[in-house]
Amino acid sequence: MLETATCGPITRIHLARTVLGRPLYTVNAFLVDGLLIDSGCPATGAELVAWCRGRDVCRVVNTHHHEDHSGGDYALQKKLNLPIAASAKTCSILADFYRLELYRRIVWGRPRSVTAEPLGDVVQTEHYCFEVIPTPGHSPDHICFFEREQGWLFSGDLFVHEQIRYARPEDGPGRCALKAYRRARSQIGC
Repeated sequence: MLETATCGPITRIHLARTVLGRPLYTVNAFLVDGLLIDSGCPATGAELVAWCRGRDVCRVVNTHHHEDHSGGDYALQKKLNLPIAASAKTCSILADFYRLELYRRIVWGRPRSVTAEPLGDVVQTEHYCFEVIPTPGHSPDHICFFEREQGWLFSGDLFVHEQIRYARPEDGPGRCALKAYRRARSQIGC
């Protein structure tokens, strides 16, 4: 499933693997000024590639390594030759992606390793400058992208829900996520 909605210069790309026409689990990617922020899951990679064809997508950046945010990277890199960038921690995981548990492969698909370049402190597009803010908590490699002049924060999974239904052990304790959330709020002036 791939659905889009546009708000000014930002296109939200709503992605999900479906079973019998029903989405298993949804995730969002965003396109702004040629920059694709996150790439969804491996199971929706072909749909995302088809959608990106003919659009002005210049590169992909990932908020973290989880397969529902970086899983489309392989298809985008292979089919469209798009460069991928992420935090240094994310790059090392993406280069040799680990084997997922069965339920994760069923829900999102099997991610494939990609070559990604480490990000600096900012991501510059033609019209915008996104600050890269480390926000470990949901995952140790999690980052956010903040466009200060516009007040846009692309937060990946920094804030998932008021009540977490499940958490993976490797994602770290909830206290770490809360600290990351508070740290990000102070950095963006909330």
